[in-house]
Amino acid sequence: MPDIENSGVLILWGYNPSFTRLTHATAVLAALKRGMRLIVIDPRHAGLAGKADIWLRVRPGTDGALALGLAHLMIERGWYDRDFIRNWSNGPLLVRADTGRLLTERDLAPSGDAGRLFAWDTASARLVAYDAAPGRYDGGISSLALDGEYRIAALGGEVVCHPAFELYAQLCRGYPPEEVEKICWVPRAQVEEAARLIWQARPVSYYAWSGHEHHGNVTQTARAMSLLYALTGSFDMPGGNVLFPAPPAAPITGEDLPAAQRMAAPIGLAERPLGPARWRHMIASDFYRAVLYAKPYPVCGLVGFGANILLNHANGAYGREALKALEFFVHADFVHDTDRRTRRYRAACRCGF
Repeated sequence: MPDIENSGVLILWGYNPSFTRLTHATAVLAALKRGMRLIVIDPRHAGLAGKADIWLRVRPGTDGALALGLAHLMIERGWYDRDFIRNWSNGPLLVRADTGRLLTERDLAPSGDAGRLFAWDTASARLVAYDAAPGRYDGGISSLALDGEYRIAALGGEVVCHPAFELYAQLCRGYPPEEVEKICWVPRAQVEEAARLIWQARPVSYYAWSGHEHHGNVTQTARAMSLLYALTGSFDMPGGNVLFPAPPAAPITGEDLPAAQRMAAPIGLAERPLGPARWRHMIASDFYRAVLYAKPYPVCGLVGFGANILLNHANGAYGREALKALEFFVHADFVHDTDRRTRRYRAACRCGF
């Protein structure tokens, strides 16, 4: 969560807390009064955009290009925390140019450990091993390379390697301000102004929500935004995005109960084992398929709390047919919305509260 109270600059990316989280909105207003700077990235001039130091009116669906463009300027001008990148990222680790995979000890010796990776120490001009299990390098990290090209003697012959951060920087070079302006419709001067403010007004916190998530490229977009944030070195620092301690509490999910252990595998797990089903969540299209076609198994009932599936997820007509096919469907909500699609959603309910 963003430590808004202590932030030097806050980035609200596709997120309007004035409508969706009033505690954040009031915290932002209080922080602005003490001098915090604010960047709002949103196609609409809505909510706190009117109070922002910089409002970036990004073209919908191009947030990833904007993140890479901001990162390009920060890397090019040295506006990034090298110590943080060396300590807390895989930026120094060497990547083979021929395979695109991390260089491992198994590449160097027949009996090598595939979990033992390598970086290049520029001071001693040698490989430095990184053990992934404890998460430590065999030696100091102050002179580990973040850029450059290195030729390493491997089992199959010499291989060319680059630090992972170098490959990231190469990707970002494809998004100079003029290219970002063309793709994202954000003036290049604003891109440069935002990159400068992000670096000079640290510590940085940011919050991104569903505004950028309604596109097919959301996973890579979220990665680009996270990598941009990593450049600031503000993660889990006062005024940054902080891992606040959680109060001790017993689990309430019920996953430890015998009945839960006997449940069938979550819908979508077979197709996407690293997706939402890994945490027993499901996406709407998988749910609709299970209801209508019993794949991977039939679903016959649904209890909904404060969520409008047809309005919040794609292919509302398909979803309506699935809801109508349920044997039992109950919905609980505070609001009786009059939106046309919401009326269809309510009409599918067998019972409503």
